[in-house]
Amino acid sequence: MRRRYTSLHVEREYIEQLRTIGMTRGAERWEGWLDAPITEEEVWRMLKGVKRNKAPGPDGLSMGFFKKNWNWLKNDIVEILN
Repeated sequence: MRRRYTSLHVEREYIEQLRTIGMTRGAERWEGWLDAPITEEEVWRMLKGVKRNKAPGPDGLSMGFFKKNWNWLKNDIVEILN
């Protein structure tokens, strides 16, 4: 998904607007954030925050399936997301 936004650029005028309303810390740091690869830790944190028995996705698999089988699935999932 991040590949769709590779040309995203933070305009300097927006950074200045953020500064005027007090949102100055680190605005420049976000410029390249979407280009960074998704990490195993990011995906695992997301999975830990989701209830196991939530409705399954279009593939019919619940979050519990992904949590229980994380050790076997993690490399493939991270590769797919990147």
